[in-house]
This record gives sequence, structure tokens and C-alpha cells, in this order.
Amino acid sequence: MSSHTYQPLGGDTDQIRLAILDCKDDGIHIELQTHSLANVPPYFALSYAWGDDKVMRSILVDDCILAVRLNLWDGLHGLKASASQLFEKAGGSQTFGPLANELSSITVWIDALCINQSDNSERSHQVRLMGDIYKRASCVVSYLGPVSEDSDEAMRALAQIPNDHYGTVKDYWWADDKKFRRSMTKLLSRPYWTRLWVVQEFKVAAQNLILCGTFVLEWSKLYYFDKLIWEFVDSDLEITKTPACWFIGSKEVGGPPFEPSYHLWSAVTFYSTKICADPRDKIYGLLALVDFRGEPPIEADYSLSTEEVYQIFCAYVRRAPDLEGRYQRDYMEACRETMGLDVEKGEEMGEDMGEKMSVKMDI
Repeated sequence: MSSHTYQPLGGDTDQIRLAILDCKDDGIHIELQTHSLANVPPYFALSYAWGDDKVMRSILVDDCILAVRLNLWDGLHGLKASASQLFEKAGGSQTFGPLANELSSITVWIDALCINQSDNSERSHQVRLMGDIYKRASCVVSYLGPVSEDSDEAMRALAQIPNDHYGTVKDYWWADDKKFRRSMTKLLSRPYWTRLWVVQEFKVAAQNLILCGTFVLEWSKLYYFDKLIWEFVDSDLEITKTPACWFIGSKEVGGPPFEPSYHLWSAVTFYSTKICADPRDKIYGLLALVDFRGEPPIEADYSLSTEEVYQIFCAYVRRAPDLEGRYQRDYMEACRETMGLDVEKGEEMGEDMGEKMSVKMDI
């Protein structure tokens, strides 16, 4: 059987691919379909940690073999096994039509499958669309990974929390259960929560569901648990220091739809501890959160080197009318640290490179 090859998308359009995951057959069988983002059928979008590339698994995409990382392979099996739960909690037939009842397939956008990662031009264009892709999804599924370290017990306990009221910690049997606290601490410390791309995938979503193994949970359960855990502070600090803890409460259940509000320099600084494999994504992965007040002066472009992306950032910061010089230097140094580059060289070249690359500073 031949290896999978991608058919090119329209480079200057809003075309995206959607993965149709067969839920009936054994194994992982996927058909890729091309759609306009402006006229797309209901779909899920998967948010997950890519994981190690040392362990790969084979799946079938358009009847051809494609190698994927183990965490995605596990996630695809989780999507298949939990399809009925996902459809039910994400709106059922009212949102997804007959597919929600037939359970023959599940339509999902997955970056590693729906973007030709070896084509820098396509990758750049699709990353520019990612904010809209996750915003337009009927539901974003946050895949935390397979079952391990009593994660099922933690998920079952979370499921007991009402969707509209979190009460007090004394209302729950697990309040003084040390085993539960350990399992919950492990769940909230998984690699998923450390990933930079998760920030925009989570924040722009109209609806969020959590998937761990095959257990599906509404986002509201974690949100209200986040309110509860601060009652543990006097006796159990570990759970409040997990990478997920501060993140969970940053999006209010039932709150208004997300609107970009960050300055780019503040977003880069605030999320500097988040992890991504490509240092250029320290900037590209946050663009959907930024209010540029006009045409974005920085766009994802993987033909540029990490240093060139940093230099454009420096040029942008230098021209910010509401930043004094010393603050400009602070933000450039913070970006240097998170991207692993020499800030002095970046400062020297930043303004000139910004001009050469025709950076639009409409701020």
C-alpha cells in the first residue's frame, strides 16, 4: 500500500481539510475532505499535545498509509470510542444532524492530519486560519491523553460537580481523599496543559469538552473544580501549583464569545513558559489572541528563520506608540529568552529588517 500524499489546497483561499474518521471499521480509517471555511459542515476540532516523535503508528488516510505520533493515534481511538458521548454533549442532532444518531463517522479538524506539515507555504497559510478554524468549530475537544494514574477516578469525581453551581468543597466525598487529590494533581499536570497552542485553541472555542481515554467531560466541571480547589490551599498546595490550575479559570463558563484583546508583546511575555517545538510559534501561536487594531503586521510565515521572526517582533515593539524605550527593551528581552535568541543582535537588526520585509505597523 502506498504512502499518503496531499493534494494541494488553494493557497490564497480559506480552504481547509476536514478528517472524516470512520467509527465502524476496526483500526483508524480517515477520509480527507476539502471545504471552504466560510461554508463548512459542523465539525469538532481536536486540541492535543503532539508528543514524542520517536514512537510512531500507521493509520489509513484516503486508503494510503500515514505515520502519526503515538499520542494522536491514541487520541483517534479515543474519539472513535467516545463518539456517542461527544455528539450528545456537543449538541446532538440539532448541531450535527443525522450523523449524531448514526455514529458512522465523526468529522474533526486535526492539525497534524489536515495540514501538509512538510509544505511550508501551506503550513503558513493554514496557521493564519487556525484562530478561525477553532472559533468556527461546533466543539473543541481537549484530549489529555490515555487513561493512567487513576485518571478515570479523577474524571468520574469531576463529573459529579453540577454544571451550574460548584457549591463548597464540603459537598463532595472526595474533599479529604488523598488518593483523589494525587490523581487530580497528575491529571492537571499532564503535558497538554503546558502546550502553547492550547491557549488559543481553548480561548477562542465556542464550546469545550475534555477527553481523557474515552471519558468525556464538560469544561464547566473543571471550571467549577478550579473554584473549589482554593479551599485546599491551607492543607494541599501541590494541586494549586499544577500548570492547568491558573489556566482553567481564565475562561468563564457562560461568558461572552472571545474577542482578541492582548497586545502582542504582553501575550508573548505572559505565556513565555508555555512549550512549543518550533520557537517561531512563540509568536505565531498567540496571534489569534491579539487585537492589532487593523491589518496584522505579523503573520505566520515558516519561510522565515527564528531570528528573522524575532527581528520583526523587535521592529513592531520599537514602533509601538504607547511603549517607552525601557519597556520596549524589557519586552524584547523577554521575547529573546522565550525564543532562545540573542536580544542585542535582534535589537540592532530589528528596525532595518522590519523595513526590508515591508512590515505594516498599523497600530
